[in-house]
Amino acid sequence: MASTQQHAIFTALTQFPPPPRHDREKQKYIETDAASLYALAEAYRQAAQPLWQSGMNLDAIERLPFRLMAAHAIELCLSAYLLKSGVALEDMRGFQHNLTVRLVAAEGKGLLLRKRTVGHLLRMDKDREYLMTRYNPAPLALSELTRIKATLDELFDKTGTAFN
Repeated sequence: MASTQQHAIFTALTQFPPPPRHDREKQKYIETDAASLYALAEAYRQAAQPLWQSGMNLDAIERLPFRLMAAHAIELCLSAYLLKSGVALEDMRGFQHNLTVRLVAAEGKGLLLRKRTVGHLLRMDKDREYLMTRYNPAPLALSELTRIKATLDELFDKTGTAFN
């Protein structure tokens, strides 16, 4: 029975050819501007806020959505700052989810963060927190929630002047 269902699904999926390569490329790489990217980062930050407020009373696995929202907001915020500072979107695509590369580039463009925040961003990248938060339901070593919140807040405070 299972093989008949699998065959039917495979047949249904293969009836439609994939879109031409250029269409997939357009879908993969969406063009944006710095202000829109910063607004998206702020939306993730705002979405993380209620998760932060309830996070201290939750189990470790239930805190992961806050961590994911915060990590994504951090990455988007750094990207928006770089885009606003003249770094090409095409160049940033090569950064993938690497916070260290984004941080070094942002510092090169004038972003000044506290040593603790810089250290935390480097540690998040080294420990692959973004990846662990996305795919591992029981990650071993993650940043303290208060440290993530402090990094998130400082990053938005320091980059916000470029957008306000």
